[in-house]
Amino acid sequence: MSDATAKRNWSVRLILALLSAVILMVTIFQNTEVIALRFFFWELEVSQIVVVGLAGLLGLLIGFFAGRLHRGRSQASRPGEGG
Repeated sequence: MSDATAKRNWSVRLILALLSAVILMVTIFQNTEVIALRFFFWELEVSQIVVVGLAGLLGLLIGFFAGRLHRGRSQASRPGEGG
């Protein structure tokens, strides 16, 4: 991959990440009500800010680790290339 292509891919990823962060922040701050969160037999009264924030963080972590897993598998399938 050329240096220019790598920089362009990095720029696109950065822009998408910043856009996603802005959308998540707007969503978080527009949902400030306290809600009843039920999970099996537990029931908690929590702010929607916490629920949406944790869901966003969980999605970020899943995406990060899924990307690393995919990248590791694609590099392992190409013998002779190392890093």
